[in-house]
Amino acid sequence: MINFASTLMKTSFQNVQDLKAHIFSLGINIVGVAELSKLSNIPAGLSIDLTKFFKRYPYAIVIGAQFGKPGKGASGDETALYLEKIAMMSWNILRKKDINI
Repeated sequence: MINFASTLMKTSFQNVQDLKAHIFSLGINIVGVAELSKLSNIPAGLSIDLTKFFKRYPYAIVIGAQFGKPGKGASGDETALYLEKIAMMSWNILRKKDINI
């Protein structure tokens, strides 16, 4: 299995910009790629070693939308489902480019 964000970051800056542009076009207000490897030494409140996790997943794609973005008066659950839908659509783009999660 290929780590999608790591591969995405290594392939080219343009790939990241293209993905971000696509996510913005879907109505997302905030999108970014975060490097997680620097967090490996930060206490997480859990008594588990997260080193392997951060080594396997050094990046995360972060998306966010204004509360109620799916519609006026939308609940928190509706907003969460909206964000999940965008995440799945983004995953599908990566999958079509043979970048697996």
